[in-house]
Amino acid sequence: MARHRKVSVAIWNDEKFRALSDDGELLFLFLLTHPQQTSLGAMRATMGGLAEERRWLPDKLLKAFAEASHQGMAKYDRDACCLWLPNFLKYNGPESPNVVKAWAGALDLIPECSLKLLSVQRAKAILKDYDDSFMEAFLKAFPKGVLRAIDAPSLNPEPEQEPYQEQKPEQEKTPTRAHATQSVARTEGNPTRAGVIDCGTALTSSAEDLQAEADNRWREEPGLNVEAMQTWIDHCARLEEPKHLPAHVRLSLAKTLAGYGDAAIQARAVARCVQGGWRNLRQLPPDELAANGKSTGRPLTTAQLEDREVRRLAAEGRTPEQIAAEVEIPIDRVRSLIAEGNADAVH
Repeated sequence: MARHRKVSVAIWNDEKFRALSDDGELLFLFLLTHPQQTSLGAMRATMGGLAEERRWLPDKLLKAFAEASHQGMAKYDRDACCLWLPNFLKYNGPESPNVVKAWAGALDLIPECSLKLLSVQRAKAILKDYDDSFMEAFLKAFPKGVLRAIDAPSLNPEPEQEPYQEQKPEQEKTPTRAHATQSVARTEGNPTRAGVIDCGTALTSSAEDLQAEADNRWREEPGLNVEAMQTWIDHCARLEEPKHLPAHVRLSLAKTLAGYGDAAIQARAVARCVQGGWRNLRQLPPDELAANGKSTGRPLTTAQLEDREVRRLAAEGRTPEQIAAEVEIPIDRVRSLIAEGNADAVH
């Protein structure tokens, strides 16, 4: 059954929405209508995965998200990889008690974190304006543990934002686009909300923090000699060409280096490139790999490593969207690789 999302035409008259840049507006509509968006307005997502889906560089997406976050239109828990649109249900409310019962099915699709509980808490609050049968369906459908958690004093509800309505003249003026891109908050003082990107009154981190996190995702690459990779990054910085390695380039280089398998060989490859003053990370020739007791075959390229991972995840039953987000490659390429794999299986 096809899923639909409601977008009010009043959004184009909203001062907060109009304060967003073109990228910010596109990103918000993308999140609102995302295929993985659940009926509670929260979903599992990573900034890198969303950037790949849009075919954007990570810093472009981070700046756009910072704008939406500053307006209170989106929140993100970086530790749980959970993204939530606080006012999603205000414009995608339930049409019957059966729809409310179906909400409970979205719980397993949302990572465990405070944003998940806040999304359920907001859902319950919205039902106060509905017929009693809607609230009865809600209380029967959701687990008792979840219901107790959303009523806990430690889970403070967020001040409700109005992303689709004009602010009144007496209200505080909405920050400009330039200002909106400068601040992304991490709410502190409430242990249940640690790691949540928020743009409330207490701003304690910035878009630069998110950029630094994206730049260092290569450290999580399995089998990577992190010290050798850092040596290469420092070498590029000394050459000042490029002055800054974009996050996606660092991740690609990390995959290539990890393809050598052995940490000592990774260090040897980097050392040779640095000593030669090279500006590109080159592979050691087969004879040097053999001298280290390894196979004389070439290490797998980045593309080969990604292709192998796509087929592995597909065999586990992952959807193309999930695979694209995890491997961080365009979804069209994922579908193509899956189709090729199915064709090979037939023949």
